[in-house]
Amino acid sequence: DGGYLAVGATHDQNNEQRGWLLKLDANGDSLWARSYYTRYELSSQFYDVSHTQDGGFVLTGFGFGDDQDLWIVKTDSLGFSCNPADCDSCVGDDCDTLYDVVDYTSTSHNLLNIYPNPANQMLQIQYNIPRKSKKLTVSLLDLNGRVLDQMGLPNHYGALSYPVEQLPSGLYFIQIKDELGLTGTQKVVIFH
Repeated sequence: DGGYLAVGATHDQNNEQRGWLLKLDANGDSLWARSYYTRYELSSQFYDVSHTQDGGFVLTGFGFGDDQDLWIVKTDSLGFSCNPADCDSCVGDDCDTLYDVVDYTSTSHNLLNIYPNPANQMLQIQYNIPRKSKKLTVSLLDLNGRVLDQMGLPNHYGALSYPVEQLPSGLYFIQIKDELGLTGTQKVVIFH
């Protein structure tokens, strides 16, 4: 499809690593991201991803605690794991089957809705995280990913007005993030 895949790790609020898969379109825009873990005590990371004949992906990496274990996860074309008994495996003494897949930017949840876009005075930001979060933040980022402004949010869903009249015209990102790394990001154009 001309897009890109990236693998690696993300960190939760306890700084535990979880395996991570990111799907980008041909322009480099994020389509979705998924986080995977075997069990809470076992940190994990992916190092490679390949397409499979059924249109899905196979991810390889490792889980580590006191020692390291090979980790293999098979997903469908949207990065969702198959039945753990059929396709997720971990080789080593400390391994368990896949416990959870966290959907970072699923369009079915509409994590973030921002309007008007472009904006010149005020942005309306609506957010809906599919689980209750203990620590939720919304950030304004510049093109280099630097955080220009950040604030905590009281609920896992809601809306807020954000003034932008003092910002120079340009391209920015609004990002919402919870303590486990669940992220929704949207481009915003400020035009005066």
